[in-house]
Amino acid sequence: MLKHTLWAMLCALLLCATTLSHARTDDKTKPVLLIHGWSYFQAGWDCSTYFHDLKTELLAQGFTGPIITVGYYEGDVNCDVNLRNVDATITDNTPWRALGRALNQYIQQTFTSTGQPVDVIAHSMGGLMTRAAVLGAQLGEDGFAPIMIEDAVLLGSPHKGTNIGLMCSKQCYSLRRDYPDYEWLNAVGRPQSLLQTDWSIQATTTDQFVALDSALNLAVDKAHRFIVTGPIHIGLVSFNACVRHAVQSLVTAAD
Repeated sequence: MLKHTLWAMLCALLLCATTLSHARTDDKTKPVLLIHGWSYFQAGWDCSTYFHDLKTELLAQGFTGPIITVGYYEGDVNCDVNLRNVDATITDNTPWRALGRALNQYIQQTFTSTGQPVDVIAHSMGGLMTRAAVLGAQLGEDGFAPIMIEDAVLLGSPHKGTNIGLMCSKQCYSLRRDYPDYEWLNAVGRPQSLLQTDWSIQATTTDQFVALDSALNLAVDKAHRFIVTGPIHIGLVSFNACVRHAVQSLVTAAD
């Protein structure tokens, strides 16, 4: 018992030291991960097209760190990383919580293990994956490891689910409002990684898939919420005001 207690104390001290030695910087040199959302036909996305405007804006605003596009469908193309290479059990039907576990493993193995914090901009289901990656580690669940995400911007993510899940099965069933993992997700209003993760969210009142109450269901203050009218769901990754705001949010002071 004493041996286990001492080991637990040592781990806690190491995690504390890691956090203190990597205080928030809000600079523009960290890697930025861009994570796409659910594909309606689960056929995958072309990351070069999906994230073109965000990548252009990151460069225009002076970001100099690596910009890494993250996919998880078999049909994804032009993505820098596919989470299938992290977890061989992933299929096109894998729900967002399990994808979040694979994302957690990728961030831990590639960045946190070397002491490198990252920023994240995630769209739609990608936002659920990001929250899951942080929450699973915070709760100490199997398959999750402590990670360092400094800033995370979630665009049109269905934090309470969406009615789109009523029209399909398989992976998008996990997007239904009555899917049980939303209770798990929302048990912690604003999960934290090893750093003081600064969360920002975006929503559009003209989203045909994600209702406003769902897109805004994350415990952040008004300064970290951005609501627009005009773009549809996928438009959040290309609408000029949303793209500019998402990138600026990566260097905004924590709330």
